[in-house]
Amino acid sequence: MVVVHIPMQWRKEIGVERLEVAGATLRQVIAALDACSPGIADRIMAEGRLRPELAISINGAIAERGLVEPVPEGAELYLIPAIGGG
Repeated sequence: MVVVHIPMQWRKEIGVERLEVAGATLRQVIAALDACSPGIADRIMAEGRLRPELAISINGAIAERGLVEPVPEGAELYLIPAIGGG
């Protein structure tokens, strides 16, 4: 299983701080997240790719290989939306 930490600004709508799902690649993890919380994949992906305004950290390292990024068993995954302001 992979522990996915939900961003603070998404928690009210999704209803949880984190989800545990299975998946060996980022694509599989996102599909499993969407099965648990329908619509979350649309927040993470657009047009079949990761949204550019979202970073994903896997065990403390930013995922750089897109949806084919391997996700090891027991990983901690953080979804990090861009912070706006000025």
